[in-house]
Amino acid sequence: IEKYLKLFGAICIEGPKWCGKTWTSSYHSNSEFLVGDPSGNFSNRMLAEMEPYTVLRGETPRLIDEWQEVPCLWDATRAYVDRTGEKGQIILTGSSTPKEKGIIHSGTGRIKSIRMNTMSLYESGDSTGLISLYDLCNGKFNSQILEETKLEHLAYLITRGGWPGNIDSSIDDCFEIANAYMDNVVKIDLKKLDSDIDYNEHKAKLILKSLARYESTTASNNNILNVFCEY
Repeated sequence: IEKYLKLFGAICIEGPKWCGKTWTSSYHSNSEFLVGDPSGNFSNRMLAEMEPYTVLRGETPRLIDEWQEVPCLWDATRAYVDRTGEKGQIILTGSSTPKEKGIIHSGTGRIKSIRMNTMSLYESGDSTGLISLYDLCNGKFNSQILEETKLEHLAYLITRGGWPGNIDSSIDDCFEIANAYMDNVVKIDLKKLDSDIDYNEHKAKLILKSLARYESTTASNNNILNVFCEY
């Protein structure tokens, strides 16, 4: 983030929900505007729709959180960066699948998109980092003596995931976040992708179960759908 703020007029941090985009962006910003703030009957969203330039003004870098709720903010940011001619003006945060409807300009050269993922095991303190996948992929290998890891603990880490807010969850409760997360994907996020399609929640869950069954395999689409039909 610090590197790209020096190179571009604006950056856009994208990634899965609850991975820490807003917190991280807030840490690197000096002012912020939260589009989704419910205060004043969502007055922030209405202001962004009517006067997008107004919400972009502030001490820089300025965070605009959930910009995709008002897609015109993307083009406004691009134009704002062109007008000021300065680096590190705006930090946008939003969904991994923002709505492109209403966006005119790609933002090339003005807005740099950055992918943010959930925490790795090294970041969460569950790995020593002695073994580097990057080094292994580049032919570098150094023998290391590692402590034995039980299968139960690996299952816990997989179920818990890397969401920052779930790192300290217990073995008994760690799966609750993942279940609720996928419920929201089916009930809310799919419909946001295309409101014209009437998604069947039950079928969507069955497809997700089929995808989970074939995790880390090279299963074809037909195989996934065949398992889906078995349920």
